[in-house]
Amino acid sequence: MDLITQFPLGDDLAVTLLVLGALAITALVVGAVVPSRLQRDEDSAEVEEGLGRRLGAQLLSSGSLMLWVGLPVAVLLYLAPGTTDDRILRSALLLVGIALGPLAAWRGLAVQLAVLGLDPERRANLIPRVGALAVTGSLALAILPVVIIVWFLQASAGPALMALAAGAAISALAIRVSAAPFEASASASAFLVGSDEHDLDADDPANLGGPHLRSARMFRRGGALSADLVALATAATGVGVLLGVPVFAAEGFIVVLLGLGTAMLAAAVTAVVPHRGRAGHERGALRLGD
Repeated sequence: MDLITQFPLGDDLAVTLLVLGALAITALVVGAVVPSRLQRDEDSAEVEEGLGRRLGAQLLSSGSLMLWVGLPVAVLLYLAPGTTDDRILRSALLLVGIALGPLAAWRGLAVQLAVLGLDPERRANLIPRVGALAVTGSLALAILPVVIIVWFLQASAGPALMALAAGAAISALAIRVSAAPFEASASASAFLVGSDEHDLDADDPANLGGPHLRSARMFRRGGALSADLVALATAATGVGVLLGVPVFAAEGFIVVLLGLGTAMLAAAVTAVVPHRGRAGHERGALRLGD
């Protein structure tokens, strides 16, 4: 194929990029379809009314923080020295990186919401697998723009990847910053009022602060962790390309891309391999999976 044979950096890199892009798209599609197909009991006590709205409102509040920080940084990148095309590209990729964070967080929260209402015995087996599927989707969100950038920019992709990583880091930091007061207030309502004053466990249905504490934990372990994975993957890619390509040329790209692909495939294998959970240990499985 001319698409592969005429690629300036060689056939090996072209095939690696195409395969990695196809795997990333597949992971995103599977990660969106599988959780929505889970059979849930909507009348279960685990399915709280308004939980999705609370998580969505929290994610929206972190989005405003991303804009207040990201837009000035994008303007500063545009004003930095360079050609007009380079300045526009840097600013645009920074904004793309900022968008990756809330998108990954939304996917992580959607996976958590999908497993609520499952039978406890089935949940112990499925939660780690679905959690691994969420990790696969987060890595795929980071890999897909990396593949596109390397394909079109080739040897000059290093600075563009660092701009993408900077945007992903801003969004991950904004989500973490907004999650901290959310969890602090939820913990106060659950422990200070429910536990200290009424001698109730945090997970007791009678504890009125319990739903807020669960929302905060889901936001931190599902949304914030997914955004962190995207930021870490893009940053590792940018640094690897900047340091490896001047020394190893096209092989520097291949090493970095193979590392990303291996990480995504490892998470995908974890999602496919059955897990065995013991009755009464569902919460531990939730922590490991999300």
